[in-house]
Amino acid sequence: MIIEEISAFARACLLKGRRSDLLIGRLGAQHLRASTTPFKRCALAKARIVLIYGEELKSRWKFALKFAKIYPYMVINYFGNGCFRLQSGETSLLVNPDNNRLKADVTLKTLTATAPEAVAEPTEEIVISFAGEYEEKEIEILGFPIAEESTDKFLKTAYAVLWEGMKFVFLGHLSKPIDATLMEEFSEPDVLFLPVGGGHFLEPEVAAKIAKQLEARIIIPSFYKDPTEFLKAFGKKGEEMDKFVFKQKDIATDRGRAVILKAN
Repeated sequence: MIIEEISAFARACLLKGRRSDLLIGRLGAQHLRASTTPFKRCALAKARIVLIYGEELKSRWKFALKFAKIYPYMVINYFGNGCFRLQSGETSLLVNPDNNRLKADVTLKTLTATAPEAVAEPTEEIVISFAGEYEEKEIEILGFPIAEESTDKFLKTAYAVLWEGMKFVFLGHLSKPIDATLMEEFSEPDVLFLPVGGGHFLEPEVAAKIAKQLEARIIIPSFYKDPTEFLKAFGKKGEEMDKFVFKQKDIATDRGRAVILKAN
């Protein structure tokens, strides 16, 4: 079935960094039935976006790609350590909160204690703490275990998030280089959240190397006291901001842009 093919194949394309340029066009049966050509990958990725945002398929083999929806601005705030809050319209995503003061529709945790007494009581809030595949509030989330850094006391998880047609990667509490498989999963994100402070987190030189290899459009450092060493190793100047406000089109031509957010 073409719908199932679009959903499964295009979703993998998007999360692995094969971006759609959101062009309007018609796709014929011969293209959809082609093998693994770049055109097919792009076509299926575009089709997946159509499905996510409820556009009507015009027929089984031909459909128009129309984007009537106008995306709101994405707003990213930093609260120190590894805590970020992303807001798009009325939907919000919170990452690694240090306390219960901040609220959001969906919360991600990249470090989770495994002791029974540390397991939180069930609540109505959507909290994702482990590896797996999730879809909440029209946000697609893939969590990947960092097995080599996890112990019997805590688990580390990194996430690739697909939201509003953009790919966000959260490397959380990472302290060592990741393997080739995960590098592929996380490649070419629109925004990369990267721990750069050394010690229990990536050393600045290692973080800079990962940032270059992943070819992110935007890099936002976390878990640091001073980003100078990371920026020096990365070879870029950082843009200091109170918060980062943007739309996809605003960062479409960026590559390796370092944004340093002031903690609220």
